[in-house]
Amino acid sequence: MRKIFVLLAVSTISCFSQTPSLLKQEIFPITNPGFEQMSAGWNIRVTEKGQVVPDIVYSFESIAAEGKYSLAITLNKRTGTYIPRAFQVEKGKKYYLCAKIKTVGEITAAIRVVYGAVGEPYSNRIGYDSDWSTAGVTFVGGKHIYGYGEPKNPDPKISYCELRLEANGLGTAYFDDIRIYEMKEYGEYIRFNLVKPEGKQYKVKIHGVCGAPKWYFTVYPAKDVFSSGTPGQWIDLGQFDEFKGRGTVYAGIYFEPVSEKFDEIEAIIDFAYMPDESCIIKTFQRKTPGNIIGLILPKTENNPDSFLSGFHLLDDDIKKRNEFVKSLNLPPVNLKKFYIEAHLKGFGSVFSDPVMVETEIDTIKTMGFNALDTQYSGLAGVYRQIAEKYNIKQTHHTFRLSNLPKDPQTKKVICDWQKIKDTCSSFIENTLENLRKQDPEQIPLIKFIDTGDEIAGEVFGGFEYENGYREYLKSQGLKEQDLKIKNWNELKIYGSWSWRDSWKMRPTDRTAVDSCINYYWTLRYWNWCTAKTYRILAEEIIKRMPDVSIRVNFGPPWAYGYCSYMRGAEIWEFARQNSVTDFWNEDWLNTSGWRNAGIQMVSYLVDLSRSCAKINNAQLSAFVMPVGGEANIQLKLASVIGKGAKKIDIYRYGPAYYSPDNWSGSTDMTSGVAKFTRKLEKAEDILFPGKPRNPELAIIWSASEPVWATDDASMWNQQLIYLALQHKQIPVDIVDEFLVEKGALKNYKVAILSSQYLRKSSKKAIAEWVANGGNLFVDGIPATGDEYGQNCELLLPVIGINDITIVDSAIGRSLNPQNGVSDAIKTGVIKMKNLQDSIYGVGRKIQFKIRNPEKTKIIGEWEDGSPAIIEHRYGKGKVYYAGTYTGHSYNVPVIRIPGKIETGYRECERKIITDFILGCGINRPVWCNVDCIQADLLESDSGCGIVLSNYSG
Repeated sequence: MRKIFVLLAVSTISCFSQTPSLLKQEIFPITNPGFEQMSAGWNIRVTEKGQVVPDIVYSFESIAAEGKYSLAITLNKRTGTYIPRAFQVEKGKKYYLCAKIKTVGEITAAIRVVYGAVGEPYSNRIGYDSDWSTAGVTFVGGKHIYGYGEPKNPDPKISYCELRLEANGLGTAYFDDIRIYEMKEYGEYIRFNLVKPEGKQYKVKIHGVCGAPKWYFTVYPAKDVFSSGTPGQWIDLGQFDEFKGRGTVYAGIYFEPVSEKFDEIEAIIDFAYMPDESCIIKTFQRKTPGNIIGLILPKTENNPDSFLSGFHLLDDDIKKRNEFVKSLNLPPVNLKKFYIEAHLKGFGSVFSDPVMVETEIDTIKTMGFNALDTQYSGLAGVYRQIAEKYNIKQTHHTFRLSNLPKDPQTKKVICDWQKIKDTCSSFIENTLENLRKQDPEQIPLIKFIDTGDEIAGEVFGGFEYENGYREYLKSQGLKEQDLKIKNWNELKIYGSWSWRDSWKMRPTDRTAVDSCINYYWTLRYWNWCTAKTYRILAEEIIKRMPDVSIRVNFGPPWAYGYCSYMRGAEIWEFARQNSVTDFWNEDWLNTSGWRNAGIQMVSYLVDLSRSCAKINNAQLSAFVMPVGGEANIQLKLASVIGKGAKKIDIYRYGPAYYSPDNWSGSTDMTSGVAKFTRKLEKAEDILFPGKPRNPELAIIWSASEPVWATDDASMWNQQLIYLALQHKQIPVDIVDEFLVEKGALKNYKVAILSSQYLRKSSKKAIAEWVANGGNLFVDGIPATGDEYGQNCELLLPVIGINDITIVDSAIGRSLNPQNGVSDAIKTGVIKMKNLQDSIYGVGRKIQFKIRNPEKTKIIGEWEDGSPAIIEHRYGKGKVYYAGTYTGHSYNVPVIRIPGKIETGYRECERKIITDFILGCGINRPVWCNVDCIQADLLESDSGCGIVLSNYSG
């Protein structure tokens, strides 16, 4: 740390600021703005006290920011509401409206101005358990497009607005001291003065990050050539869209010489709200190596306080984050085996001072990172040199192939494997040559190569693709008669498309069997060709870099067809062809927004990757997304470690000044990661060599399911079943249809099937396995379709049922678990015979007849007395079948609170899934008497390590 401060002393940084006011005058269009007269002027009916407590309570309380009273909105169940108040202001003027807000409980509150306010803007939102804080919003008086809020004969000079006091969540929000101000005319003006070098001419460029949708931008604020030593003219930044609206701009100010290069500069930069000396807000004087000074700037429509206080040097942000991680006072950490990677970038783009790089690297090193990537571009130049001083000597690089041979007319990839190989070879040679020119010392630091992100199938075409399709079908054992053709030359591939069209291309007429067969095999062939292309690329890389591993980010299988045939990049096909040598997958999971089935599903992704990696003994990594809450990020990291991941990329530190997706400003993430790396270091010698014990339970992955499924019920159901197993400490493997057909189930005591569509040959293999003593768990629509979307009831005798009928279906919407289970998707009540409790059927109610009563035990019944859950003996094995989605049933009582992990899972729903499995003699390497604890055992010659992840809430 001493080195950093010595270096910082070399750079001259000075700052002058004053705090002018942007407020012209307070106006009073709202009477009783502090609720001192209770409801006077407000359309608020105070909730009367009674025996039944309503969901929403309105009251006036003697808890106030100013005066005696405030308005209180109490939400007794998780919901949202608002109180409106009409008011009028002059059209065309800018105003600032603010209120004091206090929250108690898991409730958030904000104010919003609608109708006559241009853009109907929101204020900042006040979070959980906040003391009195200011929520404020600027707006311009306008007119609603449909005239909402206006009287019959509106005054054209008046804006008819509505203020809304909003509360969302569970708890009480207090509102007080509402104020409205007319604002002065103001903008955002900048002025440059290059102090050194003297006697030089220069131009100015601004490059940076401004937010969605454009993100990165470059503007030239003036055409003029400036002279050093003389202040330039004031420049209005509001002329650029990048500075309009609300938010923050991270920018590098480039002082570009007209002639020779500037090795070092010193400059003065002034900011003002009007182009006048008297209106200057802040002045920076900065000396830096190179010619780029980094700044943090507010956008023009920020609230007055945040606008006036929003001008900073990038140095301030970098130092603040470094000071925070040091303030945790944690012991030093030095992970030697696990690979934990951070991302940094910005040098040469938004600043040019290496001291800033060193401070950033000191920050990530203090957190515990031991690998560094400059956002998909390895570790070269200044970043490498400084990283090595901190003993960070490993990185990854990105080799993305984008110039495959294409037909000039159709723009489709030509499926000529020699040409593709030559293209890959040339691409790798050129890429490596560029890396050598950039910094030859970076190449030995590269541990793996990323060849694709959220990949999709290449769009192939041409006669080579058609001919290859015919040969591929022959190799898969198909005959001409299967496709109703006389000879192979008659066969035309079903089509060629990008992944977004896969669902549109699906045959609508399922009775046209030959079309369905052709569609299925076209998808298979497309995936096979994509995987082969990536395999060729991987082989060309490994020829030249034999020590690196190759990976792609497939994307989580719950979105956009990732990992499936529909995407054109099915994960198991990549495993079979050895197209990657290291499996990983980003999780897209947090505790708000993209919750899906919960952050614990990071474990599912690693188990999926681990199961694929088994095919060719590939390596195992994890791509962990940020999440709010210090404990939550540690849960995610513990989960992936427990499942066997050895390399972890924690996406993406950033920082904010260069990366739109970043967590550099999150103190939760910073402290969570820093504390976790210390815990990991203590157990590294045991955990790193450790591997999970082979599970005795397999979940069957049906690649045929997404080809024909018309809803997402079974996909989410399978993942919720997985969660129930983790909550009972039951380890899981995932096996695909082809592994099933090759006899993989002989390695397992129990298999779980939750798909409507499954290959015929897979069904035959399952039937044989059960007959020989295997135990099968099935729910939902029990694999009644085959890979061609045709009816195929091969498994019904094995399950012990017939006459399948869907008598109640609520499938007409996504069953994403994050939406909860509403009454609308509950399909009935199932009474369990050996339990006191009942459970809800969810999504579908399947009615069936029992085929062999003497071999069948009824476990649960619907309300009408018909069987709902049964256990059937078949040969030497047995089958457990539930005529609903048991995973979705497990989701019924779950409570989801923004920012917190899911709670409320119950043993009665879990037992519907786990009792049969445990009763089949499954051995749990580790078990826990507390619900919802994930317990993972890692074993090696060095010893045994147990990773416990507490998801009990």
